[in-house]
Amino acid sequence: MDPSQVAHDNKDAKDGQSIDDDVLMEIVSRLPPKPQTRFKSVSKTWHSLVSSIILHSKPKSPLSGLFIQMKASFRRLGSTHYLPIRDDDDETYTDPTFSFLPSHPHKCIVDSRDGFILLSSSPTNSRQNKYFLCNPVTRQWLSLPLPPIRVCKNSAGSLRVHVALVFDDLTHLSSPEFKVIRFCSGPVIDMVTSAGGEDYNPLPHHGVDLCVDIYSSKTGQWAQSKASVQNRPTFYLLDWPPVLFDGAIYLSAAPQQVLRFDIEEESSQFLLLPNELRWSRFMEHLCGDFKHPMSCLGLCEGHLCYAYHNCSDMQVWVLDDDRSGDWVLKHHVDLRIFGFLDRPLVHSGNFRDHLKIPFDILVFHPSLDAVFIRKPDGFHWYDFQKGELETIKPSSLWASDQKNFLLVYPFLESYISLRL
Repeated sequence: MDPSQVAHDNKDAKDGQSIDDDVLMEIVSRLPPKPQTRFKSVSKTWHSLVSSIILHSKPKSPLSGLFIQMKASFRRLGSTHYLPIRDDDDETYTDPTFSFLPSHPHKCIVDSRDGFILLSSSPTNSRQNKYFLCNPVTRQWLSLPLPPIRVCKNSAGSLRVHVALVFDDLTHLSSPEFKVIRFCSGPVIDMVTSAGGEDYNPLPHHGVDLCVDIYSSKTGQWAQSKASVQNRPTFYLLDWPPVLFDGAIYLSAAPQQVLRFDIEEESSQFLLLPNELRWSRFMEHLCGDFKHPMSCLGLCEGHLCYAYHNCSDMQVWVLDDDRSGDWVLKHHVDLRIFGFLDRPLVHSGNFRDHLKIPFDILVFHPSLDAVFIRKPDGFHWYDFQKGELETIKPSSLWASDQKNFLLVYPFLESYISLRL
């Protein structure tokens, strides 16, 4: 069915009897998602009609797939792969290569939210990356203005950059408003620290600065957040993807803590992990390059959860109170059910080699009580309620290559339009 022909027929119908909206909705609702999206361009009436249909239609799966980005070294990101998670007879409309974007040979994913992907023009912690927001289903994209330049005045330090995507309201499918929040951390960052716009002239200190810049689609500009702080006791933001939960952004940090940034209040606080988790994070730190993720932070059935393993068992903790930082143990699983033999906690020889058990916790399933893991024989997910391990992709080069650390972003196909 050609949208131009539909528009012509609908125009002719105005001379006689127009097509009833209920009839149009019945017809369009029976079409596959891709043609539905094309019909939004027929007219403003059709755009509103099809948007309403998409909004009230129930997706076939709560999760469409996983974007998996390989990290070959501490600073360099490698190739990106898309792993569909749906029935064999379901067709995917996702463009996992982002071929519709401007040519940037080093573009990489920095966040995924509600069917949209936020990408950076550089895989390194560049002081001024260019960011792109896109919908890989509709192929719509927009380029954000360049963010403020942030540099470390301490020549011995390095700047670490983490970026999060947040939508204000997704009920208006034609033009969702959004924010992009960038966290720059490092020793002595060049930034503005007063309402008058005065530059930060730091005194010698041994802590870490945190500079938060926020881009708003409403203003089209970047602004430094009041949550920016200087000379905080040493912390280190890890390279795990950001997590959005209950109006706040959560970032994993060392040593043994989680950074919580309240979006509305623009305030930040650090939550300590339980003592049991701190020991696992200590062992993880000994691995140095974090190529073998023994833990992950994410959403699971509407709760903020933290999973980790200590080479003998896996535990899942739930954040019970985000203000006090209280955690509650939810699951405890013996790793022997995954085929690993019981290993002593400490043994003679290289301690780091002991930690390199080929079992990686990747990411939580957003709507099920399950977690995705990687073993040498492929990608799996483990359902805690059923106690079952399901294979979603057998062994492949990027699944079995334990030399590469993986950044995993859950993705749900969406047909929401961007305001270009």
